[in-house]
Amino acid sequence: MLTREDLEAIRERAEKATLGPWEWSDGDYINNNGDFRTSAGEPICHFGGHYGYETFTGMEPELVDIEFIAHSREDIPNLLAEIDRLNNRWDDLRGEIEETHDCEDYTEAWAYRDVLSRMKTKEESDAEPS
Repeated sequence: MLTREDLEAIRERAEKATLGPWEWSDGDYINNNGDFRTSAGEPICHFGGHYGYETFTGMEPELVDIEFIAHSREDIPNLLAEIDRLNNRWDDLRGEIEETHDCEDYTEAWAYRDVLSRMKTKEESDAEPS
């Protein structure tokens, strides 16, 4: 489970990194070894290349982009696992609420059913395109 601190660190890396979407350019294999660019064509980093017999170094990305790239292999699986965990918990809670129709305390059952109704309404409104 991701802690609030984990989520905040991921959020901070994402907010500080160069805005996306990012695109990979393979280069021309003669003079350019490839680079990452924004969709507007602004370079993020360049992997160098050569011109004739001269080799030139690439352009290093900004430190915030390095941090973003370096952590993405952990951040994305962690975020996906957290989404799965929350979805599973959501399903469990929905199941518990739906089972309240057999409850002896009708006041409690109706309260749960009201919560479930509001949850379904929220799910439907969240699913509608903006």
